[in-house]
Parts: sequence; C-alpha cells; structure tokens
Amino acid sequence: MKSSYIYLILGVLTIALFSACSKTPTPNFHQAYFGMEAGRYVIYDVVEIKHDKALEQHDTLYYQLKTKWDKTYIDDEGRNGREFLRFTRASSTGTWTLQDKWHGLIDGIRAELIDENQRKVKLVFSPTFYKQWNANAANADGEKDRYYSKLHSDTTINGVYMDSTLTVTTYFPPNGIRDYEDYEIYAKGIGLVYKHFKYNNFFQIQFDGEENEVDEGNELYYHFIESGIE
Repeated sequence: MKSSYIYLILGVLTIALFSACSKTPTPNFHQAYFGMEAGRYVIYDVVEIKHDKALEQHDTLYYQLKTKWDKTYIDDEGRNGREFLRFTRASSTGTWTLQDKWHGLIDGIRAELIDENQRKVKLVFSPTFYKQWNANAANADGEKDRYYSKLHSDTTINGVYMDSTLTVTTYFPPNGIRDYEDYEIYAKGIGLVYKHFKYNNFFQIQFDGEENEVDEGNELYYHFIESGIE
C-alpha cells in the first residue's frame, strides 16, 4: 500500500514536470513600438524646409504637431484599426487645429499607417536586423526599401530618456548629385519619437571644395516633446 502511494506521488510529479517543460513561452512581437494605444498622444516640434533655387527660395517653417490614436474602426477587409488624428499649431502657446484624420492598424506582422489613402508599412514584427521590407508594398508609389538599423537601444530626445527604441532606415543607393536621408525612431509604448527626412538635389556640382548649394528639395524633421494618454 505504501509503495503504491509512492508510485502515485512520483507519477503526479512526473506529469507536472512534463507539463511545465512542454509549455512554450508566449512570443513577444514588440508591437508596443507602434504605440497604438487608445488615447495615446505625442507632441513634436516640426521643422519643414523647401528648397527651390530657380525661385531663389529656401523656406523654413516651424510649428508643432500632435498625433493621437482615437476611435476604433473596421476596414473594408474586416480588419480592426484605429483613427489617427493629426493636429497642428504655430507655437506652444497656440490652439490645436485638426489637420488630418489618418488610420492605422496591425495586420499580422505589419504595422500600417494610411496617409491620404496611401497605405504605408511602417514597422514589421518582430524587429530583427535581418528584416527588410518595401514601405510602399500596399500602394502604387515606387519601391521604398526599409530596414532596422538599431534595435532595442536607449536614447535621449529633448532631455527625455527612452530605454527601448527602434531606428527604421530607408535605403538609398549612393548618388553623387543627391543627398537623401530618411530614418525614424520609435519608442516602446509611445510610437514615433523622431523623424529625419532629407531629399535634396544638387544639379550643379562644384569641385572647388566649397559646399554645394541645393537646387531643389525637401526636408522634414520631427523632434519629440511629450507623450501621454488623454
């Protein structure tokens, strides 16, 4: 009787040990980098520059942008998404004005943002150095190859420390008459915290060592100011 009891205990322990070992941990796809939480807002200082040498213009515009994830919706393919509101104001003391209503969703491994009916793939999960994707795969624009150049790294923007960020970079082939730079930084639990976009052309190349003047182009920079839930 005693031996039967011992065998019973051993059997229970064996089953428990087997069950514990066979459990597969839930994978973390790190979708929190997209920051698609209800009520999540982010405020940026924005610098927008337009170059046009023919018109002798190099215009710079400064303003603030506020984005906010708002109400949920179901798109025409039955996928759950969320409205993405964009507000602007001329300065930190001004009044916010609604400029756009975009939409965003996570479709499988892709985080997508629909900007003026242009669906763009912003992130691919889970992030690794081996992942590359075409940001314009779901629209009619030209191919835009993107990849992760930094993973889960810490950074500080405007004095705000962020312990886990991703950097997404657009690949441009080397070109002696163009200056192209395009990358974004996403912070876990917040979303986009920095944007750097430069697309300038130099049609007249100088070889005297002087800095070339931009003939035409556009630059756009977002600098994180604050984030929260409202």
